[in-house]
Amino acid sequence: MKKSFLGPNIKAIGLPLLYLAASVILFVFALRIGISKISQQRKTIGEETSTQRILQQKESFLREVEIQVSDFVDASSNAVPEKNPALVMVSQLKNLASVQGLSLTSFKVGSDTQTAGTSYVELTFGVDGTTPNVLGFMQSL
Repeated sequence: MKKSFLGPNIKAIGLPLLYLAASVILFVFALRIGISKISQQRKTIGEETSTQRILQQKESFLREVEIQVSDFVDASSNAVPEKNPALVMVSQLKNLASVQGLSLTSFKVGSDTQTAGTSYVELTFGVDGTTPNVLGFMQSL
């Protein structure tokens, strides 16, 4: 019979101690990962809170100036249309020609062209009327 270096009591306690040690090691690793995740989330929450505060300040500023700016909205939307400006241009030219007592003929509207964020439309037309009226029309353009 072989004699064991470990007594029977130590053998009985050995396996539970091994499980306990493995559990403690796993707990330490899980705790380190959990703490790092929590600190990362706190940092993200802090950044988002500061961003939210800045956006709220911007929103309140925009609400304050909305009253002052609303008077200029109609004029700017007519001057700089969002879509193809050809229809607005033709309408303005016809109104201006009728004020001068002229008639517009031979309209030719090109396609909408965009260069560097600016859109433009080529528009050619003819004008019938008296020379002084045509000159006045050209000066008003």
